Amino acid sequence: LDELGTYLREHAFSGAGKYSAMMTELLSYAKRFGHDFYILCSPNAISDLPARVFELVYSLAFPILKERNPALSDEKAKLLYQYVSSGSGNILRSWLTGECSMTEEELADFIMQISAAAVTAAAERG
Repeated sequence: LDELGTYLREHAFSGAGKYSAMMTELLSYAKRFGHDFYILCSPNAISDLPARVFELVYSLAFPILKERNPALSDEKAKLLYQYVSSGSGNILRSWLTGECSMTEEELADFIMQISAAAVTAAAERG
């Protein structure tokens, strides 16, 4: 988990590049270590890894979400983050298990497109 945190801080949440490039980086990382993560995060695993990964990414992403959507209350922003991250996680799981044949770039663009739509809708409703 420490290695993932370092990777995310240096690459995905470094502030450089576009968010689709960030998502492509995350997918590439997940693909390299996906089998290990999938085993540890499967429904039958006895591990708190999924919760720890969620908290790690949340600690990096939430400030960005709030900065870009200041009208959202902290409560709504956290719920929005949970919604987007859960959906993205399920898509990632499908991709890692071969249920999805998109390339990393296609999947990154798709996740970013639907995530942006959810964030925009939430921001418009405040």
